[in-house]
Amino acid sequence: VKKLGNMYAIAADYGEVYDVLKKTSYRHIKKENSAEASRDDIASADEALSGSYQAEAIKDVAENTKYQSDKDYSTTNLQVEGVDESDFVKTDGNFIYVVQDAQIQILDVRESIPAAAGTIRPKMDEDTDRICEMYVADRMLTLIVQAEKTELQATPSLHKKEDVKQAEDTDTQSEMSLSDEVQSVNTTAVTKVLTYDLTDPLKPALKNTTEQDGWYKTSRKIGNHLYLFTDQSLGSEIVDRIPRKEALNEDHITSWLPSVNGKAVSEDCIYLPKEGNNGLLMTSVDLADNSSILDQKLLINNYVNLYVTNHSVYLYDQVYVNNACRTRIARFSLDADGKIHARAAKTIKGTITDTFAIHESSGYLQVLTSLTDQNPSENRVYVLDENMEVTGKLTGLAKGEQIYAARFMGETGYFVTYRNTDPLFTVDFSDPHNPKVIGELKVTGFSEYL
Repeated sequence: VKKLGNMYAIAADYGEVYDVLKKTSYRHIKKENSAEASRDDIASADEALSGSYQAEAIKDVAENTKYQSDKDYSTTNLQVEGVDESDFVKTDGNFIYVVQDAQIQILDVRESIPAAAGTIRPKMDEDTDRICEMYVADRMLTLIVQAEKTELQATPSLHKKEDVKQAEDTDTQSEMSLSDEVQSVNTTAVTKVLTYDLTDPLKPALKNTTEQDGWYKTSRKIGNHLYLFTDQSLGSEIVDRIPRKEALNEDHITSWLPSVNGKAVSEDCIYLPKEGNNGLLMTSVDLADNSSILDQKLLINNYVNLYVTNHSVYLYDQVYVNNACRTRIARFSLDADGKIHARAAKTIKGTITDTFAIHESSGYLQVLTSLTDQNPSENRVYVLDENMEVTGKLTGLAKGEQIYAARFMGETGYFVTYRNTDPLFTVDFSDPHNPKVIGELKVTGFSEYL
């Protein structure tokens, strides 16, 4: 699919990508700087995870693991069965792997008393790099590392400041003459995937390394396929440094577009909105085949959330239409061979207020939204098919309140709304064309998680 509703359309060429980024950059430079600051704050918060918090997590895993057999042990709390999520504490039933600063500590829990068994120390720059999270499965440890590259970069610039203002018109910019190259210090965020062989957990061996540009957003692992998502601000790099003619030069593509293993994302893998200055890069990596890259897609956007199932990834964001908040959802299929394909998109009323308020079952997507921009507010239930067409919905639920927590189990969905009490609603999704509220219980207190 080359066009996903009003959300994205596949780029015709790099020039079209440049024009969208440039158009957005002039309008959102201040917002972009603010976003960078927020991202730094998030990174600092991640690094500030306390030792006591990690110690408690290790203790919990150890208690749940030491009496388990090889096929029965606690795992990471998952939103979707069969879709593994990364964490800083993992276990295979016999060993616990723990992220501790710049290393992975391995604990042997086959006996009643855990014992130190080994350490993995990946090659990192201690001043800039940090370990994010990891996966452990099938005698393999997959480590995700956030790194930064700082280099002196030469880029062409326009003759005069007045020319920069004039260059907003991309038709005239390519005809303008260029001055000498300007040297600048450029720092690029890079997310690395390191794969270790755990055939002998006491002597883990590094097998492969792959990397892609951007700040680590999240990841999922389905079988031997790792799906890696990174974010990167793109707009200011174009406005401040690179005129259009030079940006489209083959040698300069990687200086303003993200790359995977040093190669820029192909233009036919880039999806564009009408405006956007942030890039979400998603790749599929075959961990069983030397961490080879199976596919990649770059989506230019402002900000999106994502939900990953065994067969799809849903990207959703919020927009205002006629002074009312809407949620736009784009579906990409995840094929058995690791390929990622754009399928369809849909806009629905309200906002998704909880991570667990979106769920896929038997090929249908179930979505809970809250309409808080109307008086009184209300909540809705939507059911969409694989083509993102609405097959069933419920409206007018819990007026004056909004959804605070949700959870789906099989064909039943549960959600809690809040005002002064917390009503718990139960919805039957067995008929995707006719979802029904089958239970309601009002409970005092405040709930944010089910």
